Amino acid sequence: MLDTTGGGFNYESSTGVYVWSNSSGTWTQERPADSLILRFPTAQEATGNNATFTLSEYKTESVSIGEITAEVPTQVNSSLKENGEEIFSSRLSVGFSSLVDIPESLESYIGAFSTSDEAVSNLTYSSTLSADFSDGITYEFRDGLENGSQKVVSTDATIALGDGPGSGGGENLFGSVDGETRVGQGLRVQYTADLSALVAALRDDSSDGVDAEGINNSVDVKVLGEDDNQVATLRYEGDKEQVVVEYPDGQTELLVDLLRDLDLR
Repeated sequence: MLDTTGGGFNYESSTGVYVWSNSSGTWTQERPADSLILRFPTAQEATGNNATFTLSEYKTESVSIGEITAEVPTQVNSSLKENGEEIFSSRLSVGFSSLVDIPESLESYIGAFSTSDEAVSNLTYSSTLSADFSDGITYEFRDGLENGSQKVVSTDATIALGDGPGSGGGENLFGSVDGETRVGQGLRVQYTADLSALVAALRDDSSDGVDAEGINNSVDVKVLGEDDNQVATLRYEGDKEQVVVEYPDGQTELLVDLLRDLDLR
């Protein structure tokens, strides 16, 4: 059914409408089509094919990563329907720089609709990534997870890539990250990280492999509540080998314990 000649997925020669037969346990091509369309039952005991998966677009680009050349998906568009109603859809668009084989832009979207759980009846995720090559390589990343019209979590971050391991060992090997993640309606997590200093702290041979002070000096994480009030900071404690949440009154708790106690359902 799917053409994988040469070890890859050949979309153009795999298109058509394929139906599943419960009696024979096989796929059969019903007719030609411009898309790859699969019709199948949502349950083994179903009497008919009440679900339809459609891959309406699939394009790739040959990209060299080191000494390896691979076909990387650059345009993907798919959807899933149950009883004629769309319950899932996704889109992906990736652009590569004409100068170097690294992503220059990325847009993605995933939507899940009309699930049996009313709490997530219209869950969507979208993200964008754009590059600026005018002074080194800097990425702007934005994403968001929404449940209907309510924002669940979103991120806005800037990633500045460093010079790389082959640059002669300068101070800016790995670059930096500066961003903010919003959780719900009132919680914001702001963070900055000097990735070169962080990697050096994680590799520090004088502190059993990890320099806790160096980690805290290279990473700054603040948690803000409503009206920009700082409600907590995060830091690494070397003796516990854990990330600790510190509150303005000086009290602390392990981050893993806090996350365990949160009701994320």
